[in-house]
Amino acid sequence: MSSPGAPTGGFYEVCQDQRFEHFIVTAFQCPHLGQAKADEIASAKGRDSLLYKSMILAEWMADPNQLFCLTRRAIDRCLQAPTQVMVGGLIAGIDIAHAESGNENVLAIKHGNVLELDTCFVGDGNANVIVDKLISRLDRRRIRPESVWIDADGMGSIYADIFRAKGWQINLWSGQAKAADSAFYFNRSSEAWMSFARCVENCTIKIPYDVEMIRQLTAREYKVEKGRIKLVPKDHHSPDRADALVMVNSIRAMQSIQAMEPMSAHESLSHPEPSLSERFNSGVSRGTFNEYLDILPSGWNVGI
Repeated sequence: MSSPGAPTGGFYEVCQDQRFEHFIVTAFQCPHLGQAKADEIASAKGRDSLLYKSMILAEWMADPNQLFCLTRRAIDRCLQAPTQVMVGGLIAGIDIAHAESGNENVLAIKHGNVLELDTCFVGDGNANVIVDKLISRLDRRRIRPESVWIDADGMGSIYADIFRAKGWQINLWSGQAKAADSAFYFNRSSEAWMSFARCVENCTIKIPYDVEMIRQLTAREYKVEKGRIKLVPKDHHSPDRADALVMVNSIRAMQSIQAMEPMSAHESLSHPEPSLSERFNSGVSRGTFNEYLDILPSGWNVGI
C-alpha cells in the first residue's frame, strides 16, 4: 500500500491489471491519516498540489504544467481495445542511431493498422554491419526498398547512402520538414506525434506491448509556441522505439493508394509465406485510382 505517485512503474501496472479487483482508499478512510493529516498537507502544500491529490485523494500525480503527447491511460485503453485488425502492404520505418552512440537502431513495421517493433538493437560501431542486419530483417519480411523509410535527420541520410550502395533505394523521412498543416504544427515530427496520439486515443491502431516503448511514448512533451504545436527537444536519451513507430504510422498519408482487408484468423504477421496483401501488392504496379478499382479482388477496401 502506498500513495499512487506517478502513472508509471510496477504499482501503476498492477493497478491497471484487470485480473485484480481495485479499491481507491483516500486519506479520509484511513484512521491513521484522516482529516487532520489532510488539513496539514493542504496547509503546507495546498489542496491543488500534486502531493495533496496523491497522498490524500489517492489520485495519480500528473503535472498540469507539463504537456505530454500521450498518457499511459490512453495507451492502456488502446492495448486492451477490441480494435478490428486490418491488413495491407507491409511498410517499414527505420530510426537509426550513430554506430557508437549507445542508442538503438529500430525497425518498425506497419501492416494495415497493426504496428510492430520488428528489431531493436544497439550498434557495435560498424555502420555496414548495422545496415546489413536491417537489410536481412527486411528481406526476411519480404519488404521492398520502395516501401522502406528512414529518418533522414541526423545520421539517417548517411545511412541511406549505405543502403543505396548495397542496392536498396529506400526513402527519406525528415521530421524537420514542413508539416502538412503548417498553420497548426511546427514541423512534420510534431504533426506525426500528435496524429499518432490521436490514433492511440481513438483505438484505431494496434500497438505492441513493450515497456521501453511505452516509457518513451509517455515521456514525450510538447509546447504551444506562437499558436503552433512543437515538440520539446529530446534529451540525450533518444526515444528511438517511439520515434520509429510514430514515423511508420505517418507514412500511410504519403502512399497514393493502400489496399486493406480484415485480417483472417490464420494469417500471421511473422508468417514466412507472403500474405494475400503482399501477393496482391507485388503483382500490381502503382497506377491511378480507377486502375486499382478495375482489378481489386472482391471484398477489398481501398482508402487513402
